[in-house]
Amino acid sequence: MRTSVPKRSTGTAPIAVKRDRRPKLAEEVARRIEKDIIAGGWEEGRFIGSEADLVKRYGVSRWSIREAISILERDGLARMRRGGNGGLFVATPGADAAVEALRNYLEFSRVSVEDIIAARAPIEELVVVLAAKRIDTVAIAQLQRLASEVTSAPIEDIAPYGITMLKALREATRNVVLAVFSKTLGQLTMVFTMRSDISDERFQKFYYQLMRTRVAQVKAIAGKEIDAARRIEQEHIRVSRTMLTASIANLPKNRRTLAVGRKRVARWLATDATSPVSLKRSDLVAQQIHMGIVAAGWQPGAHLGLEPELQKRYGVSRAVFREAVRSLERLGAVEMRAGGGRGLKVGSPDPAATIRTAQIFLTHCGAKPEEVNEVSAALDRTAVLLAARRPPPERKAAAERLRAIAMSKSDATLSEEANRMGEFYLTLAEACGNPILELFMRVLQGMARLKAQQQLPARKIEQVLKQIRSIQ
Repeated sequence: MRTSVPKRSTGTAPIAVKRDRRPKLAEEVARRIEKDIIAGGWEEGRFIGSEADLVKRYGVSRWSIREAISILERDGLARMRRGGNGGLFVATPGADAAVEALRNYLEFSRVSVEDIIAARAPIEELVVVLAAKRIDTVAIAQLQRLASEVTSAPIEDIAPYGITMLKALREATRNVVLAVFSKTLGQLTMVFTMRSDISDERFQKFYYQLMRTRVAQVKAIAGKEIDAARRIEQEHIRVSRTMLTASIANLPKNRRTLAVGRKRVARWLATDATSPVSLKRSDLVAQQIHMGIVAAGWQPGAHLGLEPELQKRYGVSRAVFREAVRSLERLGAVEMRAGGGRGLKVGSPDPAATIRTAQIFLTHCGAKPEEVNEVSAALDRTAVLLAARRPPPERKAAAERLRAIAMSKSDATLSEEANRMGEFYLTLAEACGNPILELFMRVLQGMARLKAQQQLPARKIEQVLKQIRSIQ
């Protein structure tokens, strides 16, 4: 599969994951509870225990248990219920939670238009190719119906149609890993447009162009014309880049514009949800705070306000506000501090926690080795091309690091070879200079047990190194 890869952005630091950090006590307790959940058959809704039960069972303080519960809730493994019949209950990790964690981290990473486009190119092309190969007659009929309806739909309704059609294509791929990454990039694109002063009318025109390509693509997929569907996807990506570039060129000048953008994106995200959205008041407040941070470009550590003034601003009780804050704290989006620097401040999401949340969902939903390998192959190819397009000094340094790993002596054991292969691809992920691709590649590398256990092929290593050294 040939993918047209845009130039990489510059100045983006590699993802700083601390590989050898000793886990905190709360993290160790969370992992112990996780093992107990798995040993119990991962029965959704099963009662794990009250806070007092957990303190006694795991022999730690109430504060450590509360922090461990926050970790479990962030990962989608458990939910704490308040009240008389409350306590900790087993939950099922959901795709929306995994996508939200990935998207949240990337939003706070301040990725560029070129970062998004370079990551979307291989992912969306793979969606189209696999959908064309695997789609059944029922899904084709659904897509053809949507394509027919959208041609006569009011222009303001075009965007939701496009989102629904892409959801159908993701499902047709029968690859849950690809669906999660595609959905993350789709939502990241939506949120990116929020920081813009462009009117709804102009956005609708962009979406009209996008919809024309999507309708043409449906026709190609229905006819199993894979090359035509791929070419149309490249045009779709080109229009998306134009839309995102226009968004950045028109940054908002006032709070009213930000509010309009937030409402527009909130509608789109609701359309893209895996299951019907029924948001509680606290969820809506959390969404408002989160979107406000991203839209305004607040930096980590920025002070958002004291609890009483924020309650007043959002018109909610202390209980509702604190529940909203807890959900944002689980993502690492905010921190509520006491003492001299008290108040709500912008957080800095932990990449390791983000990666783990995605891995837990993909593992729990039964991602197969072939699904991981399909996506990994597309990302690897793109990472090589991007690494090869870096300035000569950076390109040479990347090639030397990769060669050193490839040529290092390794025992014949599978675990030793797996570690060497993992280090090679994580180094390649860093070398590509794209934080989105690096994040996705780290998620997949952490699921190495799902990947085919094979030795690092010498021929492929030489091809990678030669390509990185030679491409200008």
